[in-house]
Amino acid sequence: MVQIGTVILSFEEAGDLSSMLPWKSQDPWTVRAELLSRGIPLRGFVPVSTCNRIEFYYSLATSEDDAHSRFFQVLSDILPPLLEGTRPLHLKGREAARHLLRLASGLESMVLGETEIRAQLKDAFHEAHEMDGMDKRLRVLFQHAFQESRGIRNAVPMGRLPLSVAAIAT
Repeated sequence: MVQIGTVILSFEEAGDLSSMLPWKSQDPWTVRAELLSRGIPLRGFVPVSTCNRIEFYYSLATSEDDAHSRFFQVLSDILPPLLEGTRPLHLKGREAARHLLRLASGLESMVLGETEIRAQLKDAFHEAHEMDGMDKRLRVLFQHAFQESRGIRNAVPMGRLPLSVAAIAT
């Protein structure tokens, strides 16, 4: 688990959705290729992009202490600079896994219990598999997150909540 991490830029970190545009405009698979060309020991890479967030889940081939810091630094060098004051969140190990579970369950969304995010995560999971970005660690992590989020959604009575920003708007 220590080799797994995620870099998160969401509406919470950005404060303004337009602050995320420099990163959202980049092709994530070109970013992955650049990370590999700069010597980052990536095993898996799953980019997740929605209207409210961009996240990069990754697994490394090493558990060296500075590997995550190096990943984050190189990723920051590759991607365009963000507006001043906008700082992405970088989580490792259990914190990254916990975040994915909360995200898949709709607990990290602008609207509590939003269901669309789970479908977007599944799309990202399948795309990563097609692009050869899925390794065993990330595959197991995402599969567990999908399974557990289904259990959380069934256990927590969210049936009367509006389940998307569009539903609230209407």
